[in-house]
Amino acid sequence: MKDGPKISVIIASYNRKEFLLDAIKSALNQTLPKDKYEIIVVKNYNDDKIDNFINKNDMISIFSDNKSLSLKLYEALKIAKGDVISFLDDDDLFFNNKLEYVYNLFNNKALVYYHNKFIMINKNGDIIKRKAKAPDYNMSSISIKKDVINMDYLRIIKRAVDTFMYLCALESGKKIIVNKMELTYYRYHSSASNTISINKEEFNYNKIKKIDILMDSLYIFRNLFKSKKSISYIKWSITNYEIVKCPYDNSIKVENLINYILHFHDGIRHNIMFIGIYILILIYPGFFSVYIQRKIFEIQ
Repeated sequence: MKDGPKISVIIASYNRKEFLLDAIKSALNQTLPKDKYEIIVVKNYNDDKIDNFINKNDMISIFSDNKSLSLKLYEALKIAKGDVISFLDDDDLFFNNKLEYVYNLFNNKALVYYHNKFIMINKNGDIIKRKAKAPDYNMSSISIKKDVINMDYLRIIKRAVDTFMYLCALESGKKIIVNKMELTYYRYHSSASNTISINKEEFNYNKIKKIDILMDSLYIFRNLFKSKKSISYIKWSITNYEIVKCPYDNSIKVENLINYILHFHDGIRHNIMFIGIYILILIYPGFFSVYIQRKIFEIQ
């Protein structure tokens, strides 16, 4: 194997240990030789079984009381020795060839950001049929050059860290790869940040609250990032959330919708479909909410 960049895998956990050991083991049991990467675990609790496993396998452990993911990552990045950072959420899993694939990709020195496709699983590890194509969705699918991460900005943001990483890459103006290579299991379950409520009222409340938090983060990003590509993606993301929020607050602006259509990279077919859904929402606002809830409740 040719010499390439060293990788730092950062696994962050806060008040949740149920899946952490499995996540750590998936990062350890890789086809990439052990001397090519390091594993850094950041958590706010002690656990004998997990701590003994970390020590036995010469991983780095950081105790952190920081609640925000951004500050936990900041602490880990300060000591990370890798040129490339691969993130892993504490409830997700790497395929065993993930890091070897990332290592070979980043032999291309122009590359600064890579996002792989993932397979969604439930709490028990069973595959479920849900898809997401955004190049910034799921931290466990993101690998990024350490030197393009704006550490000053990372300290002040609170949410949407995956989008922040993608914007850092866009801001650099360098090469980005998003492909269909499946290298990560993304766990969708009730104890995750994507938790789903058991009734319609609570579902609607949580949905609006989550969207508002993410949109607030995007408005903050708009003041931080300056490149044309970054601003364009931020505007697209804001409109995307406006569309999702339509059943609850139909206030999307026509010019925002046009920008969304022009920016979206999946082509005319997807845009026609999305416009059709938007029109349907205007005619029958409850449709989207009912449809989404039905799909989500099916996978619990």
